[in-house]
Amino acid sequence: MDTYEHVMSVQFGGNHYKDRAIQPWEVWAAYNMDGWEASAVKYLLRYKDKGKPLEDLLKCKHNIEYLIAREERKLNNVQSQNQEGQSTQVFETVVQELQRGSECSTEALSEERSDEQRGTPDNG
Repeated sequence: MDTYEHVMSVQFGGNHYKDRAIQPWEVWAAYNMDGWEASAVKYLLRYKDKGKPLEDLLKCKHNIEYLIAREERKLNNVQSQNQEGQSTQVFETVVQELQRGSECSTEALSEERSDEQRGTPDNG
């Protein structure tokens, strides 16, 4: 038996994982889970066997509630950034329009001054 097989065959504090076809940590590794995800899976897998089913399910639920809150926060941040991006875009559009209007006003003012200098009457 190699070291990996030995480690997989041993469990401290019960047999609620060891007697199963797959260990929770194998699931964690296969799915690249973080601590919150791994804990939720762990409590769900053991709740029938550890002797405190309601406690384990509540722990699982708590971990899942955290994961939901984390995802909602990410979503809210993305929406906030999108709204900020839209506001920036609107601001930039307004500035561009003002600049265009300013250019038109400057051109009209230049034409008016040229007309005055040439003595051309204002048709306005």
